[in-house]
Amino acid sequence: MSAHPSSTDDGPRQDLHRLDRIPLPAHVNVWLHGRWRPAWLIACENQPSGWRGLVQHQDEHHVETTEWIAAERIASPGNL
Repeated sequence: MSAHPSSTDDGPRQDLHRLDRIPLPAHVNVWLHGRWRPAWLIACENQPSGWRGLVQHQDEHHVETTEWIAAERIASPGNL
């Protein structure tokens, strides 16, 4: 459910903030492939399984990708 997880070297940890509190579009970081990557949060929604965000980022081959990511893997840049 978090938009501002505390991070560790192993990745994100859940916090109490929600994605619906972030004005869109927003610059964020996403936890992908074992590291934080810069991204744009362009939408968010609350599913029965929890919050998730639609983010646009570059993959490891520098190809721009848009995908839904669990909120626990999304952080504001200042909260890493």
